[in-house]
Amino acid sequence: MLSNRKLDGVVFNNEINEFYRKPRLIEGAAMFGPKKVDDPIKKRQEIKSSLFESFILHKEVNFKVEGENAPLCFLINEIGLRGVEELIDDNAISFTLWNPFICAVNHPFTGVLPASLGRFQGDPYSDPEQSIELSLKSDAMDASIKRREAKMLVKKLRDSYVAVPIGLEESCLDEAESALKSGKLKKVGLTLDGRDVNQLTNYEKDIFAKCASDLLDYKYAITKHAMASPTSNINFLFDDTLSKIKNMPKANIMSSILTFENFPDLQSAFCLMGQPMDELLRIRKSRNAEKFREWISNINESTDPLDIQRMYVESNQNPKGIFDKFWGKSIKSATMMYLGYKLGSVIDPTINPAIGVIGGMLLKQYSLDMLDNYFLTELTKGWTPKLFINDLKSVKFKYST
Repeated sequence: MLSNRKLDGVVFNNEINEFYRKPRLIEGAAMFGPKKVDDPIKKRQEIKSSLFESFILHKEVNFKVEGENAPLCFLINEIGLRGVEELIDDNAISFTLWNPFICAVNHPFTGVLPASLGRFQGDPYSDPEQSIELSLKSDAMDASIKRREAKMLVKKLRDSYVAVPIGLEESCLDEAESALKSGKLKKVGLTLDGRDVNQLTNYEKDIFAKCASDLLDYKYAITKHAMASPTSNINFLFDDTLSKIKNMPKANIMSSILTFENFPDLQSAFCLMGQPMDELLRIRKSRNAEKFREWISNINESTDPLDIQRMYVESNQNPKGIFDKFWGKSIKSATMMYLGYKLGSVIDPTINPAIGVIGGMLLKQYSLDMLDNYFLTELTKGWTPKLFINDLKSVKFKYST
């Protein structure tokens, strides 16, 4: 059963699907197969680095899947079956089963847009289990998966699939035409230059259809309250929107902090390490990483890099420990009362009454001060975001030696 849940704060990754999926063919229409790139090895490294950053900074990554689950195959190849199971158990991955499509249609009719849209029907575009099973049998898998393991993986993943809202694609062609007429598609090399949209060349019509398809991805992410991954081809649309609402993505916040620390950004640091995907799970699951994700989520309304750096410095200078919270202060008071009671109970009652009372009070006060100084200092040492940055530095150092 496909879920209709929101993806608040989740990273929507569409580039793995775009890069690795198999070609789709529809008679009489120009469909889009795997995206051709000049340097596929470099592109793969970019995808891995982007994925590393997304998993470190965010609680969940949602992958676009058209039929066969190419992202799942990619993840298993890179971090292994056990690593993927860890991400599943941590609710760190989910998939959107993508069945709408937009294709270019080359025709001479005036007033009719040179693209068409529709939805694929049937398996594996509607059945998560079929989608998973196809990927596990794919030739792209580096190693075969045992039948028992495949069955368990299907059971774990089938409920992590999300549906594309019905009708989301209906206005994409009109919106793409509007963007073309307003000059918004100049960034991808598409302009009308006084022509009608039907006077575009066949090559330009293909670009128009691809832009409409990207716009659909963008609308999906916005509708689901998700965000685009750093290397996504729909990022320029997000950048344009974010420039209007003056909001800073987590990746930019992180970049500002790492610049302050004179440390490469996460993607560059990952490349300098040699892209050790096995480190991804260890770093992601650490307490410091969990706390950092929580901390950075609380400042993502900031817009100025200098303001981000100021908050980073202030957080490091004023760590918040367990006893800085209301319930923590109550625990501190109760703990001190209990320790005081226990300490008083061990004072020798045979001591001279005057000396015993005064000496006992002094002993109790002196002992509690020492305990307070040691016990509370150690127990309530507050977490700071710099602890996570130090973890990243130590990992980079390990791989540089």
